[in-house]
Amino acid sequence: MLPICRKPHRKSRTGCANCKGRRIKCDERQPICLNCTKRKLKCQFESRHQHVKLAPTLSPEVPPTAVPKSPLSLAPDQSRSHALNLAHLELLHHFCTSTYYTLSHNSILRTMYQTTVVKIGCACDYVMYSILSISALHLSRLNADQERHLLSQALDLHHLAITTGLPALQNITAENCTCLYIFSVLTFIFESARRSKIHTLFSEEDTGLIGWVSVLRGSRAIIESSSRALLQDGPLGPLLAAGARRARIQASSSAHTDHLRELQSLVNEAPASSDEIQTYNLSIDSLRLTFNVVFKKPPDTYEATDVFVWLYKLSDHFLELLSQRKPEALAILAHFSVLLKELDDRWWINGWSERLISQIHGVLGEEHRLWIVWPIREIGWMP
Repeated sequence: MLPICRKPHRKSRTGCANCKGRRIKCDERQPICLNCTKRKLKCQFESRHQHVKLAPTLSPEVPPTAVPKSPLSLAPDQSRSHALNLAHLELLHHFCTSTYYTLSHNSILRTMYQTTVVKIGCACDYVMYSILSISALHLSRLNADQERHLLSQALDLHHLAITTGLPALQNITAENCTCLYIFSVLTFIFESARRSKIHTLFSEEDTGLIGWVSVLRGSRAIIESSSRALLQDGPLGPLLAAGARRARIQASSSAHTDHLRELQSLVNEAPASSDEIQTYNLSIDSLRLTFNVVFKKPPDTYEATDVFVWLYKLSDHFLELLSQRKPEALAILAHFSVLLKELDDRWWINGWSERLISQIHGVLGEEHRLWIVWPIREIGWMP
């Protein structure tokens, strides 16, 4: 009898964990192999395939002292044992060719996101994780057939960004303030896009509106804990320079602020304490300045920061009143939603104005619903 010859085959030494556990051949396709795709399993490859290890590359405008050395960086003798993660490279490529363009209307700021921020990320792990998470979230909005997978990838990368970035916030220094500031900005963009799918904004958890505002106000803590001049003179100077231009416009008036005067009259007659009335008036005064900026600029020239600066400057007392669902605070927030409508062309903030005004309308009683007739009409939402 002739010996039986086995059909030769190539052994899979770098297959996914599921295929290895079932002792079957893996086609090693990433991020999901064929076997896991058929069985609808979560496909995981060994850790040596999970990270892109790139040495930091800094441009002249990013001083080495402004960017801490990242644990993602490897010495040359270590890099040979780490495979290239093509999934992460694809996300980085998408950010540099598409996502960056959606983060601003200003050509200088777009270039900053495309080049300077990415170079900072190459030397700072939590910034790079933030970049990749936003890119994955953006791709999930563009690819319906891969939405679930890309969303899961975005959340995983965001989790890595948070777990590595938050500890650094406990010790803000001149060396890490640039990284932490751009980390806070990217985190707010991610949370704005992610929370757009949350059905209840007025919840006790930090997934709601108050949590969203708290994320934005995190950047204020970074500026207050470091020198603003240090940030302005650094690689993120163009991002902070908009504040000076904004201040020059705030003094002018806008026709839209007439409705804020009517709101202010109603608030001053409300049965609230003197401290609450004072807080409401300060919030309305600040909102009036924001309206002046947004509606005095041509549509293609104002930035998202021109709108969000009002949330950024909100007092803790106003946020407390908002969390208590005080009708006066909710009515003021409803007027702010008119400004959010101006940002509907940004994928990461699109739809926020309608969701916000609809949920405020649902919380308010019949009397105070009359206070928000104007913002409802301006947004075009139908109760």
